[in-house]
Amino acid sequence: MKDKAAHAAEQARTRATQTSHLLQEKTPEIARHTAAKGARAERESRTLLAAAVGAALVWLACRRRKE
Repeated sequence: MKDKAAHAAEQARTRATQTSHLLQEKTPEIARHTAAKGARAERESRTLLAAAVGAALVWLACRRRKE
């Protein structure tokens, strides 16, 4: 039973990889560039949001200690 599951999982990974490569080949360069640019902007905004939340938590902790 384990062998069948492992074989099915390997087939699924192989098909997913093939599909990914096919989509990359068929997608126009401008669409790939735009998607990469959007992903980069999302990562940067996520980092800024995490920094802002961290700063707010530090500020709140300092305020509570004064009270």
